[in-house]
Amino acid sequence: MGMEERTNMRFLVTGISGFVAPYLAKYLLANDHEVYGMLHNSPLGVVDGIQYVMGDLCDIRTFKYLREYNFDGVFHLAGLTHPPTSFKEPELYYKTNATGTMNLCEVFRTGSVIMQCSTPEVYGECSEEEIFETFAMLPNNPYGVSKAEADRYILKETKKDKLNAFIVRAGSHTGAGRPSCYSISSDAEQIAKMKKGLQEPILKVGNINSQRAVMDVRDVVIAYYELMIKYMDGKIPNGEIYHVSGHKVNTIEFYIDMMLQLAGIEAEKVVDESLVRKIDIPIQILNSDKMRELTGWSPVISTERTLKDLLAYWENKIGN
Repeated sequence: MGMEERTNMRFLVTGISGFVAPYLAKYLLANDHEVYGMLHNSPLGVVDGIQYVMGDLCDIRTFKYLREYNFDGVFHLAGLTHPPTSFKEPELYYKTNATGTMNLCEVFRTGSVIMQCSTPEVYGECSEEEIFETFAMLPNNPYGVSKAEADRYILKETKKDKLNAFIVRAGSHTGAGRPSCYSISSDAEQIAKMKKGLQEPILKVGNINSQRAVMDVRDVVIAYYELMIKYMDGKIPNGEIYHVSGHKVNTIEFYIDMMLQLAGIEAEKVVDESLVRKIDIPIQILNSDKMRELTGWSPVISTERTLKDLLAYWENKIGN
């Protein structure tokens, strides 16, 4: 069955209150699928086509009932994802990301296909020019450790054919709705405040020399969906790992300067030590040839459009 024929499937999206999941849910709905979003607290019913259900990853008893929904696929996007905070709360990160993922796998062990949303942070600081899916996991922060443990569990269970799942590790991505505790979005918020006269033209920054190939979140969710369909079509072996990455690596300063230019603002960049990672990864270059050759996917949204939309989001949010 081809991708164009697959409609009216039932998907669960975890982490629906986060940054990426709402974009994915919207894309799934646009492709005529039934979408459920899992929340920690009481379900909201149906909002904008998404059917909200209750479940806490850290307590398997709260979402065992979801097994009866017979989801075709589960996009597992839930988790704690801020590396600096993971140093302050390592146990919480492990419980949520590692144990929570194990709980999810236990509930959906039969029937549903699970897409594990992992992270390049599992590789740590890699000395190689490009990172391939075959590289060893050597995380250098508690967040990376928690995700690596979740990935190891999935790889172990899929190897024994006790789980239908695959793993996706997406490079840096941003867009409207990205929390301001993350670089680029933090800068966009400050620039929006400057534009509205609410902040002096002094931009507090972290390590602006770090290099990333930043994508638009709207491109990333399409990649997730296309990989799920490929798995369902039998084109992806159980337990396979795929990278999703942008075209070109740039410094964080490059993205900041583009936003300043788009906003028509000149500002002094001042390093704020609270924004500098305790352990940084200076450069991260993911090779995504494997995924691109399989799906034909490639990011199509320009960096300029992404940053324009991010700035507009913050201007609107601050204005309200």
